[in-house]
Order: sequence, then structure tokens, then C-alpha cells
Amino acid sequence: MVSRITSIILVVLILIGVPLFIMALGAEEEPGKADPILYGIYVYFALAAIVTLFGSITGILANPKGLKSIAIGLVGMLIVIGLAWTLSTGSDYDSYGIESLTEGAAHMSGMFLYMIYILTIGAIGSVLFAGVFRFIK
Repeated sequence: MVSRITSIILVVLILIGVPLFIMALGAEEEPGKADPILYGIYVYFALAAIVTLFGSITGILANPKGLKSIAIGLVGMLIVIGLAWTLSTGSDYDSYGIESLTEGAAHMSGMFLYMIYILTIGAIGSVLFAGVFRFIK
């Protein structure tokens, strides 16, 4: 039953996405006017956020013991975000030569870059640690 519902939802999303894609191909760039596909992306993002929240809440209600691991993951992610925020300064925004770039936007961009670096180093480190630990054991 669930696979049938997901198949129907998939077909509906495809039927929405194909016309938007065709409209975006034929759209001419006009100043101040967004592409039609951008609105489709907004709709898909909202649907993904709603489904993710619904799935998370359902999972927590089905297995309350998993709440501890969720809390540990959230605290870890907040630590990574805080560390990346403190490492990023955003003070070099004027060196890019983009007039519309603000110091806050450069700070946020730098934060996301530092988050990617931290998470990549963490992932590689955990794989190496697991391999070495398995070899020693």
C-alpha cells in the first residue's frame, strides 16, 4: 500500500516538473522576472521539508528510545555550525569586487565552506580510524 502511494506521488511530481522544465527552456531572460522553474523548486523544497518533518516526528513517536541519538546528532551539528561560524569572518567581502555582496553574506558563505571542510575531515578521519582500529583488533 505504501509503495503504491509513493508511486502515485512520484508520478504527480513528475507531471508537475516536466511542464515547468519545458516552460523554463522557453522562457526568455527578462530583468526582474524569475524563471518558472524557480517556483517549482520552491514547491519541491517545501514538500521535501514537510515530508522530512513528518517522517522525523513519526519515527520519534514510533521509537522514543531513538530520541537520545537524535539529540546527540543535533548537538553535534550545532557544535559544527558554531565552530564554522567562529572560524569565518566575512571581512574580505570587498575584495571580491561584487557590489551587492555584503559582509553578512560573505560571513555566511564562509561558514558553509568551513562546515564542508570540517565534515569532510571528520568523515575521512572516521573512515581511517575505523580501518586502523579494525586492523589493530
